[in-house]
This record gives sequence, C-alpha cells and structure tokens, in this order.
Amino acid sequence: MKLNKYLEILAKISCYLFHPLTIITYTIIIFLNSEHYLGFMNANLKFSIFLIFAITTLILPALFIPILYFFGLISSIQGEKKNDRLLPIFVIIIMYFFAWYFMQRVAMPTILLNIVLSACICIVIAGIVTNFWKISLYTTGFGALIGFLTYFSLILNLNVLQFLAYTILAAGIIGSSRLFLNRHNQPQIYFGYLLGFATVLSPMCIL
Repeated sequence: MKLNKYLEILAKISCYLFHPLTIITYTIIIFLNSEHYLGFMNANLKFSIFLIFAITTLILPALFIPILYFFGLISSIQGEKKNDRLLPIFVIIIMYFFAWYFMQRVAMPTILLNIVLSACICIVIAGIVTNFWKISLYTTGFGALIGFLTYFSLILNLNVLQFLAYTILAAGIIGSSRLFLNRHNQPQIYFGYLLGFATVLSPMCIL
C-alpha cells in the first residue's frame, strides 16, 4: 500500500513537471543550448527570448485555466470531461496564436516563430480529435517535443541526441504515470505520441 502511495505521488509530480504547456518552454531551452547559431547569442538575449516564450506559452495559459474553473466554465482542471478539455484547448490555441503574432511583431527569428506555429497546429488537430475521442494530451505534448528534436537533428543537423534520449525517457515516465493514475488507456497514450510527433514534424519541415 505504501509503495502504491509513493508511486501515485511520483506520478502526480511527473504530471506537473511534464504538463503539456511546458513542452514549448523545454523546446526553447534545448534549442538555445544547441549548436545552432542562436545558441551562441549573448546570455542576456537568450534569457529574454526564453522569458518571452515562458510567459506567453506557459505562464499565461497556465494561469487562465484556473480562471475558467473559478467562473464555472469547466467543472475540473483535470480535464476528465470533454468540455473540461475542449474549452481550455480552445483558449490555449487563441493564446498561442497571439503569442506567435506578438513574436512576429518583435522580429523573432523565423525558426522560433515556426516552433510556436507548429505547436499551434498540433493543438488544433489534438482539439479536433479530442472532440470525438479522448487522447492523452500529455503524450501528445511529448510526441511533439520528440518531433521538434527530430527536426533539429535530421534537418538542422544539430547534435541533440543526448536531449532526445532524456526526452524519450521522460516520455515513457509520463505515459506510465497517466496509465498508473487511470487517466488514459494504452491506445490513448500511444496515439497521443504519434499525433504529437506527426503534427509537429510535418509543419516544421514545410514551413
């Protein structure tokens, strides 16, 4: 019993650490620490870019979800019911679009704009699928992160294999956690990985 309790605590912690909203932030951290020319920028400039991404794609959307719950627009922040997932997804899509628009206005490098736009496309498609069938947005997020790293490695020829190995390990942890907490079944977990990977890698290669 104690073991199960400890595993449950660890599973919940992993869900907070690897929440879908953290994926873009992790992507930017990895990219800015890669061999890409942007990785050699001044540390203050890199931190400013990181801060813009963290605020617009993580902090603001994360703050908005409790607001939806406070006003009774969703019944739970856990996303157990379809409406509790669809409305936050819709809000996140809008916020990501405005994040992309804002970054365009401040002349953010194209590769960074494409990361946000690809993530927005991924969320739109995930939202459409979610309207008909519950999938794991957590594994969709990690599928997307693996898609970004695959693009960095194969298309940009960046050495991110170490980051990719850690990401695959984390992806396994979050998938196991969602199963352990009975939030999803195996098809929902596996389809999430595939959906995130495909809907990010394809736009990144096209944009």
